[in-house]
Amino acid sequence: MIEISLTRFLDFTLKSGTPKVTSLQTTKLQSLKQYDPVVDYYKQIRDAIVNHHRKGTPYSQVEAIANSVQNKSKRDNYPLIAAGYKTFRGSKQLKWFKPPNDVWVANGVSVSINPELGLEIKGVPHLIKLYFKAESFRKQEVKAILSLMDTVLQKPNKPMKMGVLDVRNGKLYTDEPPDPKLMALMHGETAAIAAMWPSL
Repeated sequence: MIEISLTRFLDFTLKSGTPKVTSLQTTKLQSLKQYDPVVDYYKQIRDAIVNHHRKGTPYSQVEAIANSVQNKSKRDNYPLIAAGYKTFRGSKQLKWFKPPNDVWVANGVSVSINPELGLEIKGVPHLIKLYFKAESFRKQEVKAILSLMDTVLQKPNKPMKMGVLDVRNGKLYTDEPPDPKLMALMHGETAAIAAMWPSL
């Protein structure tokens, strides 16, 4: 089984031509390395946001972490992320629940689907994937994430809203049901990955 993250899978699917091959080579190299939190650029701010809800810590702790990091690049980016998330949460009454995670498997390729937040917003359970990058979201990317989340994590007996949060801009994207055409395309992409992987 070829195991890849949702981020790497989308990076592959949204490219064309030789950049697609380069993307998959990067993914394969990463798969051979053990996870190292030191090189997980957004780990500190992601953990701070999750702990704010899971442990009930005040939001000032998220801001404190964002403003105290030593890495210069993070000092430039983390405060923007903290401010964007604060805009999203505003005065909402948010109740934490542990978000489920699972994998989507097709053609011998396993894609991990792991939303960071489970939040009840106005009593409605939301599963939320956090997007931290400065690059603008592409509509196709949002639809792909929401389609995969809905396909893998939706429970008929306990419906939930699937969401992707553009953290820097405080914008939550929801209510994109699975797109059959898009899911068919992603099935095809896993077949391409399975065919190319052994030769990279």
